[in-house]
Amino acid sequence: MIRNLPIQSRIIYSVFVGLIYSIISPAQNLLPNGDFENYRSCPGGMETIQYGLLIDWFQPVTDCTPDYFNVCGTARSSTIPDNTMGFQNASSGKGYIGLWAYLAGPVPSYTSEFIACQLKSPLEIGKTYKIKMNISLGNYSMYSLNGLGIAFTSFYPQFETPALLKILPHQQNMTGNQLTDTATWMPIEFDYTANGAENYFVIGNFNWIGNNGKKLPYKPDHVPFW
Repeated sequence: MIRNLPIQSRIIYSVFVGLIYSIISPAQNLLPNGDFENYRSCPGGMETIQYGLLIDWFQPVTDCTPDYFNVCGTARSSTIPDNTMGFQNASSGKGYIGLWAYLAGPVPSYTSEFIACQLKSPLEIGKTYKIKMNISLGNYSMYSLNGLGIAFTSFYPQFETPALLKILPHQQNMTGNQLTDTATWMPIEFDYTANGAENYFVIGNFNWIGNNGKKLPYKPDHVPFW
């Protein structure tokens, strides 16, 4: 969780990642715990991922901590469906993660959160893989995006600031339409042709300094957030 920033500048997205598989061999899903169902303990606050309690997933940026939500959450901030991000049931199962994807205005360098995992096996050179995930805009967001992105690396991704992730080869979903739905889950798909040896997967907004953030016209100047 990025704290102490203007509420009205934040874009919050909940994410459910379903599959990463080779188009040639669609039966093999290379993504571990893609529905975020496996955890070491139920979330009791906003530090579940930071302290390694969500199995297989970690934060690749030191000071930017995405958050885990589950129906078994023991605090108002981390339960489902009503939590810090707003109101949303899980896309599948009982859990999802949430992250700040964009912050407008004069803000510190840690302006976007990412989440990452190690794949079950490295990608094979020349093969094309399909990535499917669902996202939902948090009810308390005052802005929306027209893109969210992915990246693959051959090394363990660990960075001091989000700006360093922008140098990674990545794909950004640029649909031309703002991702504004807070009521249902919006599907996003990518096709990725591997260079070979990619072993880690990263999700986030790689264009957080850009023009893909848009103020939602129906939002007041200030919204409650807790």
